[in-house]
Amino acid sequence: VVARGSISFLPAEGTEGPSATASIVDGKYLFDQSNGPVPGLYKVVITPQDGKKSLPKAGSQLVKNKSAEPWSGQADVTVDDNVKDFNLDEAIPSPAP
Repeated sequence: VVARGSISFLPAEGTEGPSATASIVDGKYLFDQSNGPVPGLYKVVITPQDGKKSLPKAGSQLVKNKSAEPWSGQADVTVDDNVKDFNLDEAIPSPAP
């Protein structure tokens, strides 16, 4: 689990709307209607703050990662599905900036 860091939803081609970024705290992140992504396809970028990991906690929107490398993947945000968990061990990390 990424204990601290950031998560960004960057609109993919064909998705209209702004990007959305939130902090990851204790392995969880939270958007609300005022700052969250609108429905559509997004590139998701997760950047661990310090590489430290914590144990998963009960609840949703956990970010699991064995690596301290930035990670990117995709997410399809819909009106009805407002919980997105990411297992970062299932994809290749992004190259370091």
